[in-house]
Amino acid sequence: MPNRDMRDVNTSADEGYDRREFLGQLVGAGAAISVPAGAATERVLAGSTDATQSVVSPNGDAQVTFKLVDGTPYYNISYKGTQPLNDSTLGFEFANQENLDDGFEVTGTTTDSADTTWQPVWGEQSSVRDNYEELTVGLRHAATGRNLNLTFRAYDDGVAFRYTIPENSGVGDFAVTQENTGFDFAGDYTSWWIANNWNNYEYLYNEDPLSQISGEGDGNGNHDRKSTVDGVNTPFTMRVASDCYMSIHEANLTDWAGMTVTRWNGRATRFESDLVPLPDGTRVKGSAPHASPWRVFMLGETPGDLLESDIVLNLNDPCAYSDTSWIEPQKYCGVWWELHIGKSTWAPGPDVGANTENVKDYIDFASEHGIPNVMAEGWNTGWGDGDNAPADEDGPFNWEDMNFTETHSQFDWQEVTDYATNNGVHFMAHNETGSNVKDHDQYSYEGQLHDAFSMYQSAGVEAIKSGYVNENGVLMDASETRYNHHCQAMVNHYQKVVETAAEYGIMVNAHEPIKPTGKRRTYPNFMSREGVSGMEYQNFRGQGNPPEHTPELAFTRMLAGPTDYNTGLFDLTYRAYKDTRVHNTRARELAQLVVFHSGVQMVTDRPVNYDYDLEAFQFVKDVPVDWDETKVLAGDIGQHVSIARRDGDDWWVGSAVADPDRLRLPLDFLDSGTYDAHVYQDGYKARTYGYESAVEVRHFEIEDTDSLVADLPEGGGQAVHLTPATGNEDPVPGHYETYSSASYGEPGHDATEFNIVSTGQDVWTGADDYTAVYEADAVGTDGRVRVEVPYQEDTDGWAKSGIVVRNDVTAAGSSTGYVGLFVTPNNGVQLAWDSDDDGYLDTGTQASGVSAGVRLRLDRSGSDFTGYYSTDGGSTWTQVGTCTVGSAASAQDAAMVHCSHSDARGVATFADFRVDDRIPMTRPVPSQYETFATNAAEFGLDQNGTDLHVNAAGEDMWTGADAYGALVDRDAVGTDDWVEVQLKGQEDTDGWAKSGIMIRNDATDPGSATGYVALHATPQNGVQFAWDADGDGHLDTDARASNTYQPVWLAIEKSGTTFTAYYTKDKSDGDWTQIGSVDLGSAASTQDAAMFTCSHASGEGIAEFANFGVY
Repeated sequence: MPNRDMRDVNTSADEGYDRREFLGQLVGAGAAISVPAGAATERVLAGSTDATQSVVSPNGDAQVTFKLVDGTPYYNISYKGTQPLNDSTLGFEFANQENLDDGFEVTGTTTDSADTTWQPVWGEQSSVRDNYEELTVGLRHAATGRNLNLTFRAYDDGVAFRYTIPENSGVGDFAVTQENTGFDFAGDYTSWWIANNWNNYEYLYNEDPLSQISGEGDGNGNHDRKSTVDGVNTPFTMRVASDCYMSIHEANLTDWAGMTVTRWNGRATRFESDLVPLPDGTRVKGSAPHASPWRVFMLGETPGDLLESDIVLNLNDPCAYSDTSWIEPQKYCGVWWELHIGKSTWAPGPDVGANTENVKDYIDFASEHGIPNVMAEGWNTGWGDGDNAPADEDGPFNWEDMNFTETHSQFDWQEVTDYATNNGVHFMAHNETGSNVKDHDQYSYEGQLHDAFSMYQSAGVEAIKSGYVNENGVLMDASETRYNHHCQAMVNHYQKVVETAAEYGIMVNAHEPIKPTGKRRTYPNFMSREGVSGMEYQNFRGQGNPPEHTPELAFTRMLAGPTDYNTGLFDLTYRAYKDTRVHNTRARELAQLVVFHSGVQMVTDRPVNYDYDLEAFQFVKDVPVDWDETKVLAGDIGQHVSIARRDGDDWWVGSAVADPDRLRLPLDFLDSGTYDAHVYQDGYKARTYGYESAVEVRHFEIEDTDSLVADLPEGGGQAVHLTPATGNEDPVPGHYETYSSASYGEPGHDATEFNIVSTGQDVWTGADDYTAVYEADAVGTDGRVRVEVPYQEDTDGWAKSGIVVRNDVTAAGSSTGYVGLFVTPNNGVQLAWDSDDDGYLDTGTQASGVSAGVRLRLDRSGSDFTGYYSTDGGSTWTQVGTCTVGSAASAQDAAMVHCSHSDARGVATFADFRVDDRIPMTRPVPSQYETFATNAAEFGLDQNGTDLHVNAAGEDMWTGADAYGALVDRDAVGTDDWVEVQLKGQEDTDGWAKSGIMIRNDATDPGSATGYVALHATPQNGVQFAWDADGDGHLDTDARASNTYQPVWLAIEKSGTTFTAYYTKDKSDGDWTQIGSVDLGSAASTQDAAMFTCSHASGEGIAEFANFGVY
């Protein structure tokens, strides 16, 4: 965890300071503080009265200039010689007094500067430098004598200004109808924007020149209501020049309306502020002294500079609390995603998600995996009493009658919260207000705050998630008048909630919020906000959140502050429940846990889906939430983003792309030394639609002088954990040996793959530099060696990764009988051999247009060698060439090798390495079985005549696919039978490869025959019992047993038309575990029984069966 011993806390109180008492007084005042700390509340009556004055940042890069021209105030800004903004207007219009936008004179100026460092309670950095130059200009309205102050600040990463109506200004009580802050852009810049809807930020971003911004945008399929003017919400990001990026936002939004930016009078590139109105049309009501939020311009040479900026935080007041020990960034899981995919409902009834037992199951999961909080939406009363919430004329849901202390009958508050406490977990209470906020009726949220928070505190609740669903606006008085979500009254409400929560030691995560403006510095229990088209929108529109969404959010919405996006999904299609999907890969979901910063980070998916890939889930468990340091390694808005974050000595890197891309990420941000790299990236199959869940995990050593390479498909991602090396690398399995003739070589192994890091000038003529993992004397005179190379770092176009067969792999530069088959980054696949027996490869042939993500095969017959490659998982093989090497010994070494063809270290990943990989099928299958396959397949008995083998390909056996190879026992099953088999082995061609037994009316009629049940093991997803529920000839419904793999015994019991599935690891103890049961009326009285396999890939996969029987 970051060290925050010197936190940015309120130290002004004496030792008797009581947080609850202090905040109670603050909230009891009835409104938020209207004058933030440091505001210029006194009239400025001394100093320079020049009409033009500037303030420049400490390093000279950024400048903001004030001008008074004929009594009208203007400002402009510049950055490193570029002026993004021409002279732009300043001032106010009022409902109850003369405007303050012209007729001014300068009464004086003051200057100030600061260079301090403070420690956030939590965040993206453990230490923040606050370094600026400041200019305050005093103005007097000549006609009325009223005063207005303008304070400008220049930081190295941007500029900002705010208005202050000082005490004794002559303004008194006021009602602002327009803030005349102008934005007269100096060019038609490319911009990234969302429409200025006054109630919702949940849009996809548009990319347009400023002149083409419109209220409708491209529609985006988000909401029925769009902006009615040509405007945008902030942050509002734009590319000013190739070396200048700017984003407009606001900071320290206190007792003011949220600012949007709208086109001025139809001008192409001239915009102005547009504050969100109150119901009477005014924008801000108050009394002097009163300060506006800061109008902020983040500036940088790259998009990444904007994200690394601390200007928004620095413009907020220090922490209001003296004790922050109760504030702890953390993860949570719970009943949420299952609601959005339609598995369960918010409203009480037979499918309600927030029932006692279901929430306790989430608590078990959280306790097992170290997740501190479990949240459930729908636990309290007010959600309706049917399969969904009651309809309302104002929107799709009417959730305005919520009781935040009363539970419905299917949820036992005491039982759940006690169970959570006893398991070391906290319940997170969800408060959906339905936008019934204040003084409307007995269900208004503010009226229930103290009772609810007191109850939560007593039950050990440490955090709430609030919601304000209702796009028509908010109820804030006894009438039916609707207030805008982002108006001044709601800004004050959100602050009141977080302050009241602090009285009870409760953290807040707000959905449908006011946008972040850095207030978490002052109120660090405001852990996160939604305000984004987050994960739920994968279900709300056909295109979901498209692949470019994350690389856009990083440089738009994320500039405002923490984002509760709800990432980390593993099941991307959830096809049993809904016809939508997640539009990116599983590796991208992991990467987004680093890319998206949030003080509370949700572990979003259903627990069962994490159980299917515990290796990838390890990253979800391990990745921190709180950080010491953040750096943007690469960024192109809407195209790609790579972010590195440090926690202690460990670094975590998340990369995401829109289109297929290859990112090279220098590691020069690391301290000098060697690091263990755990890389979670898209498997080569992830480039194929339907295989986006494929994740490859690689483990190797890397130096700070090296680079990470992320070779990513559309919507892909890479997640990396870097730790200082301990020298305790995972050894390769015992029957393998290692060797290196290169200047550096480090082989390693994880659960499924080999990773070889190596230098090496070449493996050709006078050079023989490689690192190898090999089996000694493994290849005879009629042998075959096969390997998959999913990944190869592009250290050089001639880097080589592949297979070597040689008399002695450890005698580089001398051993004969030398043949190699390699893939290269830019030169295809090469078959090479030593034709003159001098110990060096010297002759070869190539197949161009092939790179990593390929399978290689080298066949030997006597002294003849033939090389092949396959790009479709081994379904089809293309010959590279053939050679004769007479010096080949009768028994040779077989190796996986890598040579970087460079002084730089490079990594290659190998999988499915096999020598003599064909399971011998020396005998035909017994005559009792009929063989059947939808694709190419082989069947046979082993040489002992005991084990049956099925080697078959198949896309899948689920919904629209029904492909397998099977040994069928015709008409073997009656109405009261037991079918069992021992699955002794299964090739891991894919995590969802399936091998087991089926019962079916006709096992040779795939995609059509009914009465269909199947029980099978998978390499990575446990045992699955599946059946054809709708009688269309395809499996579509299932029950699963996670963490159970081959070897395993499988059995299906049939009684009438009821099928019950069981498994056991040890049949001798008679202890069978039931998975599930189903009644299929379509089952015939006599059915086929079959042993089958489906590789879930284009290539074949082998399964080994024994002891098949029908009893």
